[in-house]
Amino acid sequence: VFENNFKINELYVKILGKGVKEQVLEIKKLNESGVLTLVPRIVDFFEDLNAVVMERVKGYAFSKALFFYTLPVISSLYEDRILGYMRKIGSELGRLHRFTKKGMLRIGDMNLSLITEVKSSPYLCTLIGADLFESIQNKVEEIENERVPFVQIHRDPTPHNILVNGDDVFLVDFAFRLGASFEDTLAFSTGLELMENRLPFFSKFLLEKMKYLFFNHYEKSFHFPFEGNFWILLKLLRTLQQLIVYRRRSKNLKRYVIECIDKRYLLKRVKELSLKLNLR
Repeated sequence: VFENNFKINELYVKILGKGVKEQVLEIKKLNESGVLTLVPRIVDFFEDLNAVVMERVKGYAFSKALFFYTLPVISSLYEDRILGYMRKIGSELGRLHRFTKKGMLRIGDMNLSLITEVKSSPYLCTLIGADLFESIQNKVEEIENERVPFVQIHRDPTPHNILVNGDDVFLVDFAFRLGASFEDTLAFSTGLELMENRLPFFSKFLLEKMKYLFFNHYEKSFHFPFEGNFWILLKLLRTLQQLIVYRRRSKNLKRYVIECIDKRYLLKRVKELSLKLNLR
């Protein structure tokens, strides 16, 4: 199944928009300096096509392969390998953030889409109720004075942007920009948790081990607290942001089926996280 369905002979990453060349040069520089070892080496850049040709990678997408990894029959065979991937990705993201740190900045000064999208969404206000929506906005205002590390972020280090080949793991599809260090770790963490709902044979115990190893190795490279109300609020904001994405993408049925974002599951998570923050 892996051979037929998930093999990737050559990977082309298409980057559109401003600053394409600068992003590519930044990735090249990090490759050459040894800061990043999880990304395939950039071979060439075609300015007219806005495309980066990466080194050939034979493997399969981690998010698709995870279903097979977690079948009860074979999960024990692959568990150590999965946990090894978590260690590597955590360490690499931590190193990326450590080497590109630009200092500390107020959350309120960062103009984070995580916050601006949620705070200005009438759809969410209707969906979860005006009272809860207002309570969440008040909580957000409380953390806007927090100062957090300002770093170069991957922007979307979710499981579908991880390619694996045996014991090798590749993190791809960079969209470099400066942002809060927690944006990457939050994207990765919530990406894993969404899989708990998508995969019928998923082991919650294995998921917790995966998250623990990822964060443990991330913190060894770049310290950031992943506990307390601050982290719970960030996860709540990310879940609300995913509800906005769900609404946008569910208009395209094919895209929605591929993404497998479950609205009921997201609403359930909103309720659970809100209760942890004592929000009603």
